[in-house]
Amino acid sequence: MGRRAISVLSLALLSSLWAEGASAESIIQRDGDHPKYSLELEPHLALGFPMPGYLGGSSLGAGVRFSIPVAERGLIDGVNDSAAIGFGIDLMRYSGGGAFAGDCEEYRGAGRERICVRVRGAPGPAFQVLVPVVFQWNFFFDPAWSAFVEPGIGIYYQHHEFDGSGTAGAFPVIQLGGRYHFSQSTALTFRIGYPYFSLGVSFGL
Repeated sequence: MGRRAISVLSLALLSSLWAEGASAESIIQRDGDHPKYSLELEPHLALGFPMPGYLGGSSLGAGVRFSIPVAERGLIDGVNDSAAIGFGIDLMRYSGGGAFAGDCEEYRGAGRERICVRVRGAPGPAFQVLVPVVFQWNFFFDPAWSAFVEPGIGIYYQHHEFDGSGTAGAFPVIQLGGRYHFSQSTALTFRIGYPYFSLGVSFGL
């Protein structure tokens, strides 16, 4: 399933949940009227964008996110919001599509006959580990539906199968998401943004 299909499904799910929330009893102005937990555990599946340094391709994988509440009554008085710090780990398999334009690590020849014979981070399939850290700002619209925004930063390590090389670095995180609450402690959770789309289940512990 491609990124376009995931985007369409995510937007359709957002629209249906928003419509349901509009017909349900609104709690957005009930400050603090939302599920309480000490830790949110969220295993999920993920579809990722091209890795840093690559011009094409996508990645598939799975991961887990942990969120620890830091402000149960949120940041705005009179609004039913909350804040948490989230962190996790994702294991991704990169398909290796598209061209690659990396720094040359080895040359042969001299002068005008000098050519590059090896570049850093060869193209092709790769295995990737992502470790995101985010600030999660939640908004609760009705008993079944909430949404959040997650800005943050992360670190990655990727192992290139073509030549066995590995690279590491940092990446930005900006994601929007929502939850469909089955109960006070369980919800379907989805997010869209960079570096990936995800769909999982959240457990409030």
